[in-house]
Amino acid sequence: MSLSLNNSTIVPLDNGDIFLGREYDNILDFAEINISIKCDVGYTLTYIYSQDKISVDYQTSQVIVANIETQFYKIPVNDRYFKLKIEATDGNMTVLNVQTIYKSVPTFNDSGSGPISNVDSVNPLFVDNGGIKVSVVNTSFPVSGSVSVSNFPAIQAVSNGSFSSMSFNLNRLNVFDSDANTKLTNIYNIVNSRGSGQMLNGTTLTAVELPNVKSCTIYGNVTGATVLTVKFSPNGVDFFSSQYSVNMTGSGDFGFVIAGLCAKWIMLSNSNNVNGVAFVDFC
Repeated sequence: MSLSLNNSTIVPLDNGDIFLGREYDNILDFAEINISIKCDVGYTLTYIYSQDKISVDYQTSQVIVANIETQFYKIPVNDRYFKLKIEATDGNMTVLNVQTIYKSVPTFNDSGSGPISNVDSVNPLFVDNGGIKVSVVNTSFPVSGSVSVSNFPAIQAVSNGSFSSMSFNLNRLNVFDSDANTKLTNIYNIVNSRGSGQMLNGTTLTAVELPNVKSCTIYGNVTGATVLTVKFSPNGVDFFSSQYSVNMTGSGDFGFVIAGLCAKWIMLSNSNNVNGVAFVDFC
């Protein structure tokens, strides 16, 4: 999975203005394009494909009516290069948050609004006294409806020589290996996390604990001149200023992306203690 910095934005558009991806993204190695858009007015959404990053080989547009909820779009990889275009056609926007993510493995949608991860199977179904069972390995099939996990054990033992057990609590999957967890060198490969938090509300600064993430977007608004500096912490107590900062010479919006992020805790400092709001989205 890869977040596109070229085709993502948090800057609202005035009526008639256009957001166009800064550059074409090479999507040849991906299987699916996932786009999430939160916007308070209607707009025209256009997908642009190219073979050489110069000429447009294929494009398609759709008119999106105003909706307060975040909208999700799943589109195919139709060519080597891709670019996103959004045109404000229904008045000035006060909110625009666009995230474009490329996925190496396609997903399947149920009858609801959310995607279901692909499921692989090579062996046929078989039945015993416990019901229908299936061995799941390498071939995809869609899943619809809901799956009850009420009868799953609180802790599931795993006997494969490396992992010892798995459990789920407090919205977190805990995975333990058979050797004091020394074999788990990159839990991000097992569980990919996505979320958000508020870092500034008025003059109140709040630290945000991050799960294992690769990138985060920090954005918001202040009412006066100040310097906002990102601070990192390993424990949520001791914070250290980083090279990431924004110098606001007056009131206005701000936003920036930090890629390759590994900090455990994150927060802001506010040099002039001005009022404002700041949010962090991470994945």
